[in-house]
Amino acid sequence: MVNDPVCGMTIEVSNAAAQERYQGTTWYFCSDSCHSKFLVDPARYAQHETMTDPVCYMEVSLDSGYHAEYEGKTYYFCCESCLGKFMKDPTQYGRADA
Repeated sequence: MVNDPVCGMTIEVSNAAAQERYQGTTWYFCSDSCHSKFLVDPARYAQHETMTDPVCYMEVSLDSGYHAEYEGKTYYFCCESCLGKFMKDPTQYGRADA
């Protein structure tokens, strides 16, 4: 299992829609769209800047469109559903940095 460096999705290497070699590392992508985004600015995505979704614990890219501020911290989510669950009761999910 690997994480798509663009969206953070966990995928099987054998199921990757695309792969790209960059600075000695092979990167795998869940879709052609994520692969295309990577090709525009590979240095941005090759940094492994990810966070853990506090609801489902999936690794999520920092450029995720799903994020929220709570108690001075930005939380990132894999999808709208996880963001919605978090927003209903952020205290249920504890502090991600605790």
